[in-house]
Amino acid sequence: IGSVVLDIFRKKYKEESILKEQYLQISRNYVKTVRDNAKETRKIRHDIQNHMNILSYHLDNGEYQKARTYLGEMQSHMEQAFKKTISVNHELVDAVLFQAQLEMEKQKIRWEVEGALPQDLPIGDFDLCTIFSNLLSNSLEACMKVEEEQRYIHLEIRRLEDELVIEMANSCDHLVDVGKLGGVTSKKDSENHGYGILNMKDAIHKNQGDILFESTEEEFVVRILFHL
Repeated sequence: IGSVVLDIFRKKYKEESILKEQYLQISRNYVKTVRDNAKETRKIRHDIQNHMNILSYHLDNGEYQKARTYLGEMQSHMEQAFKKTISVNHELVDAVLFQAQLEMEKQKIRWEVEGALPQDLPIGDFDLCTIFSNLLSNSLEACMKVEEEQRYIHLEIRRLEDELVIEMANSCDHLVDVGKLGGVTSKKDSENHGYGILNMKDAIHKNQGDILFESTEEEFVVRILFHL
């Protein structure tokens, strides 16, 4: 019995170490993006007077179409130079969201985020990253099975008095048996997969939270509730 328990702890420790390294790399990527955006801001600020002078010249000479064209070029450059980042009031969760956002843009998934996490949230960083990374990973996987024009993920975070509600909705292509979630996997490598939802449930229950699943043939919803 002692050997079995020790083996379980070893596997748990190894798994957490791998996850921590993944979250650390995600944070590094996010910090690099923030720094790159700051660098681009300084570069644009440095040249902004020249851009304004050119726009003023076109406007003063009645060259309104040229002014509109130049302004459009400026906007296009700024959109390409800056990588959009989303903030929910938590740096590590923001990093996880950003990493998922890059994949969503690549896979043409419509992506919306509403709300933010409260500052006094009594949940550890590791547990929060585990919850959000698995939410996003599962949603991305489900969306990839849907036609491109129907792919969407919607994340909503809201506080209702002493309750925090985190809700993730995504498009899907079939009705999910929610009673089996966390116990089976649709992936071929079933021995090494299927733990994402279990890890997420562990993190939620560890922090006295509840999780509910809802499914139709076109949409899957995860609703997490924490008592603050």
